[in-house]
Amino acid sequence: MSNKTSSSSSSLQTEAEAFAFRKLLEHMKWRNETIQNIEMMNLTGFCRNCLAKWLLLGKKNVRLKSTYELCQEEVYGMTQKEWKEKWQSKATEEMLEKFKSGQEMHAKHPKDLMMTTTTTTTLEAATLPLTQPRYYSGGNNNNNRMLSDVCCEDIEEDAVCINRGGGGVDGTNSGDGNSDISFGIITVSDRAFNGVYEDISGNVVMRETIETYFTTDDVSKSSTHIIKGYKLVPDEEEEIAKAIVYMSDELKCDVILTTGGTGLAKRDVTPEATKSVLTREVKGIAESLRAHARRYEKHAALSRAVAGLRNNQSLIVNLPGRPNAVSSSLGVLLPMLRHAVQQLKS
Repeated sequence: MSNKTSSSSSSLQTEAEAFAFRKLLEHMKWRNETIQNIEMMNLTGFCRNCLAKWLLLGKKNVRLKSTYELCQEEVYGMTQKEWKEKWQSKATEEMLEKFKSGQEMHAKHPKDLMMTTTTTTTLEAATLPLTQPRYYSGGNNNNNRMLSDVCCEDIEEDAVCINRGGGGVDGTNSGDGNSDISFGIITVSDRAFNGVYEDISGNVVMRETIETYFTTDDVSKSSTHIIKGYKLVPDEEEEIAKAIVYMSDELKCDVILTTGGTGLAKRDVTPEATKSVLTREVKGIAESLRAHARRYEKHAALSRAVAGLRNNQSLIVNLPGRPNAVSSSLGVLLPMLRHAVQQLKS
């Protein structure tokens, strides 16, 4: 089998497994009231929190910056605190007794498990047998039963991700380092601009995700200017357009990402501001992001986000405003940017 065919099959396998994961989350959300985490643990040895940790490991596997809390929000469909307040009921004595008596079936792995890296590529990891530990290269597990490798263990926020470095998302060598794409970040939010809350979406999630994905371990190849510019602007069309023009014409950013202002509210004007400074629209990017988001977000079709080019120099893409949605969208967008920028520069 050729490498191209093998890669295609692995991608299809990964997508099939992702579909199964989404259906599992959909079913659990439907059964929120009747399936408690402790009951899941008693029956299967894993719970919603385990799935959130697996999701975080998966994101680190493909070099996406995220947090345990954001992954919990994807699994629960809301924050864990909100879920507990709405759905969690008090465990019965029988449940607690069963939980205690069945602890040998729960995960008992060392804490440094989360800090251990391997050379396994993303696509290889996606097709490994489920009984093979994917993220642990040392130590012994004398229990032959299939156990969660993360349940009931805290995840280190700065755990080293698998295959971080100059290779592509599929583990192949990109050939020319990762320092040849420059970014501009624009956060559009009245409240963040006025200091009501911190800009998590743009100045934390987006910045850290981009830097993690495109920074190599080889200092000589790393760029200290991956992100050339950052601006926080209010929901004003003129201010948004001015920020985009500055990052494209003055800073010469290859890719300019905006977050926020893409919905139906009266002051959601980011798409209009973006279109006013584009010279060509690239509809496929926005369509891809919406198609991906529709798999787990019922309101995704309400997004009016656009994408396009300015003077064949900068690619501008609108992203949602919520941190979790930004992280998910970047998972779709980042792998296509190298080819896009190469076309712009050719």
